Amino acid sequence: MLILPPQVLLVLSVILLLVLFGTAFYELSRQKREVEHLMHEEATVLIESLSLGAENAILAYNEIKDQLAQRLMNNLRLLDQLDVRQPLTQPELNEISKQNQLYRINIFNKNGVKVASSHDEVHEGIEPLYDPQDELQPILVGGADSLVVGFKRSRFEQGMRFAVAIRRSRGGAIVANIAAEELVDLRRKIGVGQLIQHIGKDATGIAYIVWQDTSAIISATENITELDSIQTDPFLVAALDSEQVSTRLIPFDEVQVFEAVRSFTFQNTKVGLLRIGLWADHLDVVLARIRQRFFILTGLLVIGALIFLNLFIARRNETAMTKAFLREQKFTGAILESMADAVIAVDTAGRITLLNDAAVRLFNLPSAALKGQAAAKYLPECSDFLLRVLRKRDVAFQDDEFPCEVSGKKLYLAAKSSLLYDENGQMNGAVIVLRDLTARKALEKVVQRREKLSAMGKLASGVAHEIRNPLNAIGVLGQRLDLEFNPKEDEPEYRKLVKTIVSEVRRVNEIIQRFLKFARPPKLNATAIKLNDFLQRSATILQSEAAAKSIQIEIKSAPDAHINIDTDQMTQVLLNLIRNAADASNPNGRIEFSSYEQGAYVVLEIQDFGSGIAEDELSKIFDLYYTTKDDGTGMGLSIANQIVQAHGGVIEVESEIGQGSIFRIVLPFTNV
Repeated sequence: MLILPPQVLLVLSVILLLVLFGTAFYELSRQKREVEHLMHEEATVLIESLSLGAENAILAYNEIKDQLAQRLMNNLRLLDQLDVRQPLTQPELNEISKQNQLYRINIFNKNGVKVASSHDEVHEGIEPLYDPQDELQPILVGGADSLVVGFKRSRFEQGMRFAVAIRRSRGGAIVANIAAEELVDLRRKIGVGQLIQHIGKDATGIAYIVWQDTSAIISATENITELDSIQTDPFLVAALDSEQVSTRLIPFDEVQVFEAVRSFTFQNTKVGLLRIGLWADHLDVVLARIRQRFFILTGLLVIGALIFLNLFIARRNETAMTKAFLREQKFTGAILESMADAVIAVDTAGRITLLNDAAVRLFNLPSAALKGQAAAKYLPECSDFLLRVLRKRDVAFQDDEFPCEVSGKKLYLAAKSSLLYDENGQMNGAVIVLRDLTARKALEKVVQRREKLSAMGKLASGVAHEIRNPLNAIGVLGQRLDLEFNPKEDEPEYRKLVKTIVSEVRRVNEIIQRFLKFARPPKLNATAIKLNDFLQRSATILQSEAAAKSIQIEIKSAPDAHINIDTDQMTQVLLNLIRNAADASNPNGRIEFSSYEQGAYVVLEIQDFGSGIAEDELSKIFDLYYTTKDDGTGMGLSIANQIVQAHGGVIEVESEIGQGSIFRIVLPFTNV
């Protein structure tokens, strides 16, 4: 019934195959996009670097040209100052040109006629290429003070010149030029064209580099003779209008190249396009590998689909078994978690294999997820018992009780344990059920203490009543002897003995009164009060009591809880405990007084760091008339215990010789 029909399995297999095939195809496309993206990034870096290099080359050349023009201008202004004093002659101009390494200096009048030159005219019979007056018009007509003519071909020769001109103070213009072959050669060496040739020649993977405007190819690598114009290619038109790098795959020399195109802008003016073509052969290799992987993956998917048909049925059976096991485990877990007792299972190595929430709460563990952890690490106080259970392989322990200290608190536990065996009969662990008997043991002590004190109180009451009548008679006789008889001899000694009898009778009567008071439960005038308010009222009295014996008391803040107490009698209890703590403390010692909530109870804790109480005395300190002090009455703790019990609480004590003692008053709090 758990096996699906073959038709359903076939449909599921086909769907799975299509999904896996689509995933493989998507992976192919994604890897192709990643490779193209990498090439786009590479081409972008190249074209950005080329654009920046071209811009820097133009700026460098213009800077050289501007500095050269400025130097020539300075020379001409100096000549103009000399010409103002006295018109310069040819020999003077010739000497100046030699000193300043100038090719030629010409002086024109305001009509544009040459009136002086640094060199003789030797071009007779040669037709000039241009008229200087045309170039000097901006100065001759008075529109400019200076003019950078720039590069030009010589009027009569094949050489290149670089010329500048300034307005002549006498009217006209002064022109100077230098031979510009070296400057032209420098422009050629550092220009954009040389940069393109250098990168295209040295860089691997570059098919071509082109600088192209709308009219022609400005510069390109040597393998470029012609390319499509910008106007005939929509891609290039769009790239010219864009500021971003555009890329595409195009044919070049019968192969595919990856071309990156970007508009070239210099000083906010577009001066054409920069185009870089990258060989795409490695892209083809990568795509071929991806296709090969795709086909291999497809084959594996087909095989996997067939295997899936077989595994699907087995998986369904396994799932059904797992569900059944989980149901049983959940049922067992619900039973374990509903148990009030702590359950812990360990393997033969002492590692935890199971524990319920009750165990987590009992041992104050960090969490229930401690499987596989050493029990001795998290339950060090109980490790001896666990090891003893594992060593005792032949019989289980029943109703074993032992003390255990957890987080500084002493517990008393009852344990039942059983050994666990595998299918081969080999022991593989043990399970222990622990019950916390601490509260019950504490209650037993309280009951025993109460019964003991009650019996002592009844005995004291009976003895007091039996002694009281003859004691009163002795007191009356003593008073009469003091008032009615006058001895004839040793009267002072007589009076002293009689008064001693009367005073001792009174003292014994006071003891009887305390006996009777102890035998009767104290009457409480209980009122509901906030614990913090009660402690604030008592703080001054408690601190004064401790300060009287040079002891410092630290009172910590109380929880926000209400208790129903007789404030006078409870203050007397605290004073009694503070006195005992101060007596047990060293000089200039300290006492800590704190309070906290514990379930439905409020705990008042008084801790000293003095001499401590011996273990054999702890069970006696609340007994009537038991005291370890030379001047003690032995009734303070008994009465304090009686008052606390009348409030429905208990007094607990922990002590260690040399470490001090802790007295805890546990009282139920009141919900208001």
